Amino acid sequence: MKKIIYLIFIFTCITCYSQKNPYHNYKLVGIDYADSDSLYSRSKNITNILFNLINEYRRENGLSKLIIDPKGNSACETHNKYMFENNSKIDHDEYNRRNKFYRGKEPWDRYHKAKAEIVAGSYFTAYRIDLNEFALASDLEIAKGFLKTWKTSPGHNSIILTPEYKYVSGYANLFIIHSHCEANEIFPNKYENTRYATYTFYK
Repeated sequence: MKKIIYLIFIFTCITCYSQKNPYHNYKLVGIDYADSDSLYSRSKNITNILFNLINEYRRENGLSKLIIDPKGNSACETHNKYMFENNSKIDHDEYNRRNKFYRGKEPWDRYHKAKAEIVAGSYFTAYRIDLNEFALASDLEIAKGFLKTWKTSPGHNSIILTPEYKYVSGYANLFIIHSHCEANEIFPNKYENTRYATYTFYK
């Protein structure tokens, strides 16, 4: 039986402001869909770390190591991009066909072998990347954060520790929206950071 587990996506707002204030009139500079060299490299590294952490967690529970199926990774990556493009709404299903990253409604539509899917996400805004503790998190810390979220959710945890599953595909993505405000000399730059991880399992 195919299973989907839903995870509540909690948005953490660092500050609140009125858009009438010129010091908060930020204009878009650019959006990084994890395609730049730095974010692509980090996303790929976090993805691989998560594969290792998932298998280590299974080993600790007396289960066999999952075989990584790279053919399903792209479906997970584009689903992360779909969610980011879809107003950062976390969901297992894809309904918006006009979204340029649309690949199919359900996980098994996007990759025919998928039987179960787990998704996690986080969001934060930083005005000083060099001083923000979330922005300074290492790839390992980010990967551990994703796994911790899944382990504390009974449904997600049960999927990871399903003995019958033998294969796993997945991808983790880092996204950044960069905006700039000329009137704000103290915090001229704003970086909206979104992180997603989507992993699928099957026999």
